Amino acid sequence: SPRYMAPELFDSKTKITEKVDIWAMACIFIEIFGGALPYEHVQTLAELTREMLVNKRTPILPRNLPEPLKRVVRGCHNFDHRLRPSSRQVFDQLKEGKRRLRDEGML
Repeated sequence: SPRYMAPELFDSKTKITEKVDIWAMACIFIEIFGGALPYEHVQTLAELTREMLVNKRTPILPRNLPEPLKRVVRGCHNFDHRLRPSSRQVFDQLKEGKRRLRDEGML
């Protein structure tokens, strides 16, 4: 679905890497934690393209998303794919976030 597509997928000349999956995974995290569909407010592919490529807007984060997960999602939604974390880094960040939430009594 285009709503889960990383921005670089809109450029046919871009070499596709695993970083496109990192972007999509962050979109899924948003939905899992009670958020809306990514870019739910847009109706057409042209509007979606404008939101992502011109306005450089990322999907809206749910208010109830725990702060450690917000940091992970923001990193995964970096418009420069080279700056997105690897899947291993995301795993480590999630693990650390879980530890922090547990220490704070939120889990």
